[in-house]
Amino acid sequence: MYTFERTSPDTWTHPPVLDLSTIHQLCRGDQSRIDRILSVFAAELPESEKKMREAFQSRDYETLRKEMHRLSPSMGNLGAVDVQNELLDLEAALDSGEIVFNFTSRVSQVLDQVAHVTRLLKRATII
Repeated sequence: MYTFERTSPDTWTHPPVLDLSTIHQLCRGDQSRIDRILSVFAAELPESEKKMREAFQSRDYETLRKEMHRLSPSMGNLGAVDVQNELLDLEAALDSGEIVFNFTSRVSQVLDQVAHVTRLLKRATII
């Protein structure tokens, strides 16, 4: 069973940004390949966010942990390193079952940050 402390939320000091240099390096600058990868991420992120929100609301922490684990490399590849690091921290807490300061607010915030990355990504794939 997981037990988490509930306190007032911390706030992120800035919204996440996308640094697509990793994708550019992995694709060796092949713009059509970059566009395909970004399109896949743009299509999959909303579903991942939805699964995490549903798991969080229903207190299905195992599903939440699995989705965080699955999503964190994508955030890194998109250059949203702050989001990736928060996902990794929360996943580790869920893995260990330890009490995490501000867990509820941190999960809510990281879900909002994933939604923000999704919006940025959709704009990037339209251009």
